[in-house]
Amino acid sequence: MTRPRVAILGGGAGALTTACYLTRDEEWRQRFESVTVYQQGWRLGGKGASGRGPNDRIEEHGLHIWLGFYDNAFRMLGECYERQGLRMADGFEPASTFVLYEKRPEGWLPWVAQFPTDERVPWRQDNPSPPPLWSLLVRCLELAVAQARALRRVSAPLPGARPAIRFVPADPPHPTLRIVPSAVPVVHPWVALRNVAGDMRELLGRIAGTSAYTAATALESGMLFVHNAARQLAPDPAHHSEGDHAWLATVADAAADTARTQFNRLVDHSDQVRRQWYLIDLLLANVRGVLADGLLWHGVDAVDHIDYAEWLLRHGAQEESVRCALVTSVVYDMAFAYRDGRPDQPACSAASALRGLARLFFDYKGAIAWKMRAGMGDVVFAPLYSELRDRGVTFEFFHRVDRLRLSPDLSHVAAVELTRQVDLRPGVKAYDPLIQVHGRMCWPAAPLHDQLRDLTGITASDLENLSARIPGSSTVNLEFGRNDIVVLGIGVGALRWICADLVTASVAWRDLVDNVATVATQAFQLWLADDTAQLGDIWPGATTGGFTEPFDTYADMSHLISAESWDGRVASIAYFCNVLPAPAYDFASRDLQRVADDTVRRNVVRFLENDLPMLLPGGGHRYPSGFRWDLLVGESEAAGPERIASQYWRANVQPSDRYVLSLPGSARYRLAPGGSGFANLYLAGDWTECGLNSGCVEAAVTSGMLAAHAIAPDTIGLAQITGLEHLRGDNGGPPDVPGG
Repeated sequence: MTRPRVAILGGGAGALTTACYLTRDEEWRQRFESVTVYQQGWRLGGKGASGRGPNDRIEEHGLHIWLGFYDNAFRMLGECYERQGLRMADGFEPASTFVLYEKRPEGWLPWVAQFPTDERVPWRQDNPSPPPLWSLLVRCLELAVAQARALRRVSAPLPGARPAIRFVPADPPHPTLRIVPSAVPVVHPWVALRNVAGDMRELLGRIAGTSAYTAATALESGMLFVHNAARQLAPDPAHHSEGDHAWLATVADAAADTARTQFNRLVDHSDQVRRQWYLIDLLLANVRGVLADGLLWHGVDAVDHIDYAEWLLRHGAQEESVRCALVTSVVYDMAFAYRDGRPDQPACSAASALRGLARLFFDYKGAIAWKMRAGMGDVVFAPLYSELRDRGVTFEFFHRVDRLRLSPDLSHVAAVELTRQVDLRPGVKAYDPLIQVHGRMCWPAAPLHDQLRDLTGITASDLENLSARIPGSSTVNLEFGRNDIVVLGIGVGALRWICADLVTASVAWRDLVDNVATVATQAFQLWLADDTAQLGDIWPGATTGGFTEPFDTYADMSHLISAESWDGRVASIAYFCNVLPAPAYDFASRDLQRVADDTVRRNVVRFLENDLPMLLPGGGHRYPSGFRWDLLVGESEAAGPERIASQYWRANVQPSDRYVLSLPGSARYRLAPGGSGFANLYLAGDWTECGLNSGCVEAAVTSGMLAAHAIAPDTIGLAQITGLEHLRGDNGGPPDVPGG
C-alpha cells in the first residue's frame, strides 16, 4: 500500500499541533508520503495571528494571554523551543495582577486581584493531572473559610470577649465543635483579594460595639463547620452515599444562611465586606450545585444545558453576587460569552464555566497567567513554523480552501477545491514568510512583495477574506483517495460554506454548524507618549476587566516597547478588546473587512472621547473633557480624532476569525477530532469535542493532539494529553451501599 499524503487545511493552533505530533519522530516519512499545510494569505496563526507594522509595532487580532493551566499548549511549544535552541523564558513572563471594575452608584470602583505565584514554569511540568471535583469542592470550602477568617482577623475582640471557636474532627458522620482558647488552624488562601478602596480596621472601628467581630466570628464558624463536615467524608466520592451528600448540602445551606444574615448587616459599610460576601456566596452556591446535581458522580456535563449564572441562582446564590464583576469578567468577558455579541445576552454553559474556573484558579503553574514578550505570531507561530519546516513539512501559503467534495458514495473526502490567490515570482521556489526584528523571527503585517508576482489592486484584507474575488487568482483541485488523510483545521464559522457537501450529507455536520456558535470581536491598540503613571494607571502591567462598553477589557502592554522600534517616542502601550455586535455581514463581499473596521474605528473614537478618561485619568483633559489626542505616537500629522489613523484597530468578522462560544446545550453537537463521520477526514480546532470545549489555545492544541492520535495512535498516547476526562465523572450514580 502506498503511503498516505496528509493535507492540513488551515494554519491555526489546532492544525499546526496536528502537524507537530504527526512529524514528532524522525521516521515520520516512513509512515506518510508528505505532510502539507495549506494556508490562505501569508501568515499562520488563525485567530492568534499577528504581524509587524510601522516601527515594527506588533499588530494583533486582539489581546492574547496564555493562562497558567495551558499544560498541553506550553508543553508542545516548549518542545518546539528546545529543538529550535530557543528559551521559553524569552517568550513569556508571568502576569498575576488583574483589576475588575464594578459599576456602583458612586462610579467605577476597582477590585484588585493579586494572585499568588510560585517558582514553577508551565512548560517544564510532566503531564499533570488536574484536581478531581471532590478535591476542588474541598478547596472551595477552604477558600470560603479563608475569606471569612480575613474579616475576623482584622477585628480585635473587646476585653471580655469569648475565645475563638475551633472545630475538631470527631467520629463520623458528624463533626462536633469544642470551645478552645486558641485560634483556628491556618488555611492557605488560594486566591488573595486585596481591597484598595478602604481599610478594614477603619471600617470596624466605625461600627458600634462588637457587631462586626461577632458577625465575622459567626460567619467563620459556619464556614468551618461545613469545611470540616466535608473533611469527614472519604477523599474518593465513590465511597460516598446520597445521604452523605444530602447531609453535606444541608450543612452548606445552613452556612450560606449564616453568611447571608451576617453580611447583610455589614455590606453597606465596606466594599471589602461586600466583595468578601460575593466570593463566599458564589463558592457556597458552587458547592451546593455540585452536590444537588450529583456532579461528583455524573460529571459537570450533566449541567451543560444551563447557563452558569442561571445555575448559580438556581442553587441559592444572590442576584447581586452572580452579576458581580468577578463572574462577569472571568466567565463572560474573558470568553466573549455573549450571544450575537450583545452585552445584554451573556451565555456560557455551566459545564464549560466549571471546567475553566477549576483549572484557572486551582490548577495554574507558576502564575495564573503569562503574557508574551512579543506578538503571538512571533512567540508561538514563528517558532512552530520554523520547526515544522525543518522537519520537512511543506507549507503552501496563499492557498484558500473553498470547498471539500465527498466521494460518490459519501464515504470520504475525495477532493478539496482551493484558490491559489497569488503566484510566486519566477525563481522563487517557496514563499519565505518571516522577517527578523531585534533578533526574533516575526510575521510581517502584509505579504512580502519581493517574492510575489504583481499585487496591484490586491489588499492584505483580500488575502484573508473567505471568498473575495482576487484578480489573477487560479483554481487548484486536490484529489484524495480513501487512504489519504485530510485534516480540517479551519474555524467552525467558515464550515457552513466550505463544508456544504458534508452538511448536506450528514445530520451531525448540520447540527454542528447550526449549534456551535461564534461571535465577532473587536480590538484596538494605542502607542502613547506618556507612561502608565502619568496616565493614572496605578497597577502597571495589570489586565483590567468588567469596564464599560464597547471595550470592557484593557491591558497595559508596555513591556512590549523594547520588542518594537520607537526610538524613545513611546512610553506605554495599551490593548483593548471586546465582543462586536455584528449585523448579518455579507461574507461574500470584498468590502466585508473594510465595513467592519470602519465600525470599530467609530467605536474607538467614541470610547476614547467619553470613557477612557475614567479608566486612565491622565489620558483626558479636565477642561474641556475628552481624550488627549496628542498622546498618540505614530506617523500621522493629523490633529484631534483624525490622529487615530496612526494607531491600530481590527474587526474580527471573517467566519474563521470569529470566536467560538460554549453556549448552554451546545457541547453535544461538537464533533470529536477522530469522529468526523468520513473515513479520511480528521478535525482540529477549539470547536471540536476535546475535553475543555472552550474557545482558547489550550482547547485547540488539545484537539490537535487528539487528531494526531486518531490518525496515528503511536505518535501521541491519550495518557500524554492533559485534561481529557477532567470533571467528566463516571456517568454512574451513588454506590448501592451507603458509605460505599
